[in-house]
Amino acid sequence: MKIFKRKMRLQTKDARTRHACRCGEPRNRIVKSSCPIPAFAAAMAFLLLTAALPTPAFAADKETAWERVMRTDTIRCAYAPYDPYFTIDPVNSVVGGPFAEFAEKLASYLNLKIEWAEDVSYATYAEGFETGRYDMFCGIISVSPARARVSAYTSPLAFSPLHVYVRETDDRFDKYAQLNDSALKVGTIDGENFQLMARKLFPKAQDVSLPDISPPNQLMMDLAYGKVDFILQVPHVIKKFNENNPDLTLKKVAEEPFEVAAYAFALPLGEPDLLNLINTAILQLNLLGETDRILNSYGMDETVLFRPAHSFNAPERTVEQTP
Repeated sequence: MKIFKRKMRLQTKDARTRHACRCGEPRNRIVKSSCPIPAFAAAMAFLLLTAALPTPAFAADKETAWERVMRTDTIRCAYAPYDPYFTIDPVNSVVGGPFAEFAEKLASYLNLKIEWAEDVSYATYAEGFETGRYDMFCGIISVSPARARVSAYTSPLAFSPLHVYVRETDDRFDKYAQLNDSALKVGTIDGENFQLMARKLFPKAQDVSLPDISPPNQLMMDLAYGKVDFILQVPHVIKKFNENNPDLTLKKVAEEPFEVAAYAFALPLGEPDLLNLINTAILQLNLLGETDRILNSYGMDETVLFRPAHSFNAPERTVEQTP
């Protein structure tokens, strides 16, 4: 009988607890642990508790390339030798060529100096942007959609017609369509834009590639000695090769270029301030006629490298005739 009465008292107490929770009776009349805390009150308690805890210190924001250039007054340039556009003296390692002069000249406009930081390949140049080893690629590089996935580009510095070349004695071809043949071999260098173009334009041709550190001259030698059937190249490079190798001359398949390439400098993605800085200096380079002067000093006239067009048309001056 006592056991039964004890159970009845517990059941009655539980019922009162549930009733109190529903009706909002004062909690001091019931066992507090028996009544669930409302969700809002629980959330507020959690916020108050966590607000009292010490917050971890966040790492300082990573310095951008533009901030580093402004802090050091220096543009750290990567480069890739590509004679005659960008050269390195084998004796004293001094850089030369029109694109090296472009970089030095635009830096002078900005009161900055150039540090020639690293010799890289076209296949791996963007890796240094990710690790912060340099701020800009200052060698000659052609703009392409594939490369735009890994780097940004400045305004073009020059343009060049692109042609397909074969041996002077090879009379099998007079149209580009004839080159898309699985029996033919196209010479390329790993990572270069010409390799991407060859695969797109002549997918059936066999891609015989050289390592990404190979000089362009090696590719032309391979063509001259019959290791490949054709290559893609720019006129000025072939002209210099023919002058230096009169017994191994190369010729165009067709007079009409298959494409025109835009040459620029490359920068890291996500650096709009640095890109604007360099583009402003390039605009000054063009407006002052320095682009023409530098290219002409290397024998690269408008038939070899096209110049960027000005964004304005100056009115023609008329001479007033006096009666």
